[in-house]
Amino acid sequence: GGVGVCAEFYVRSQITSAVRSAMPGLSSDAEVTTKGLVLPQVLNGELDSLEVTAAELDLPSAGGADGQDSADGVDVALTAIGLSDPFPAGSMDATASVGWDQLTTMVEAAKPSAPALSVQAGDLGTADDPGTMIASTKVFGIDASMTIAPAVADDGGLLLTVTSVTIRGTELDVNSTFYGRPVLSYLGLETPEISIGADKLPQGLSLDRVSVTDTGLSLTLSGSDVELANL
Repeated sequence: GGVGVCAEFYVRSQITSAVRSAMPGLSSDAEVTTKGLVLPQVLNGELDSLEVTAAELDLPSAGGADGQDSADGVDVALTAIGLSDPFPAGSMDATASVGWDQLTTMVEAAKPSAPALSVQAGDLGTADDPGTMIASTKVFGIDASMTIAPAVADDGGLLLTVTSVTIRGTELDVNSTFYGRPVLSYLGLETPEISIGADKLPQGLSLDRVSVTDTGLSLTLSGSDVELANL
């Protein structure tokens, strides 16, 4: 019996090590939780379920660029997890928060023609409404801002739609003109939509829900047949 208990604790520690190997961007406070006795599951070559919570997860930047993107307050639930590289999982459900600095970087990467932006919360999201964000900038030295509504795109990516523009304190419709030019052109945009496609999200995952919070965007993602080593 004592040997069995020791073996169970040892296997659990090895599982934690394997998860950290598969997801090296997890912050040091990450907790790995399993259900039931794991030794029989390991002997069978697969874990039934696994949950990972962490304050932060660093992922390679979207599109393979140098650097990393960070998600805060990460909670991941997995089923049917393989225990060797590439650590496949039958299903994955995750919630995470992308901070305003990270979101600003994502917007600038999607629309490099846009001026430097500072993004913050507008209307906070609810169960029925994702809320809005305010992106502030300057146009020829004049204060300007955009009200942006986030949504889940048809391809499972993130769609950001500019609903109004404010220049020098005057709110303008996105289809209006300002001194003879389309108002969006001053902000480096041709259309009101800024798309961050599903291909920019961790491989195998798509966006299910998005909501504006005080600290950033709360994202709910899911996927099947996900390889943790390739996130």
